[in-house]
Amino acid sequence: APVPDEEDGGSYLCPGYGSLKTYFAAGDLREMTAFGAAPENHCASTQTFSQFNSANATIEWRMKDGKPYATIQRWTVSISGENSEKTASWLVVTKLEQQDSCHMAIVEGAMPGANVKARELADQLSASFQCGRDVAKRYARPETDAGSGDSLLECAKTQ
Repeated sequence: APVPDEEDGGSYLCPGYGSLKTYFAAGDLREMTAFGAAPENHCASTQTFSQFNSANATIEWRMKDGKPYATIQRWTVSISGENSEKTASWLVVTKLEQQDSCHMAIVEGAMPGANVKARELADQLSASFQCGRDVAKRYARPETDAGSGDSLLECAKTQ
């Protein structure tokens, strides 16, 4: 639950999948989520979109042999500084490593087959993508303007 006297945000550690925890933080009208044993210290705990945004509460856990290796979460991102009601949807694909989690791809939510594409990316990229080294990939319709709410901030943590 939000802290009543913290109108600028806060951070929360919540149950995730199995023994993993979900870290949620908000500040300056931007949100961050990370996943793992100590997710508050992960790369993803500092990653967010540069524009105002909010993360959806639903998290899809990608699994192999009963072990989660990635998550997919839909975010709503502002596309206009003048009108906060103008938004776009983006799917954030997060890699789960033993000691870290980080964003490895973003998929424009309006793109045909966006959910399928996000699942494919989670499955294909997770084996080789390394948090703290690799940069998140962007997938969108060709006509989508690069400044329309999809600028993703990279990890601010030092590995």
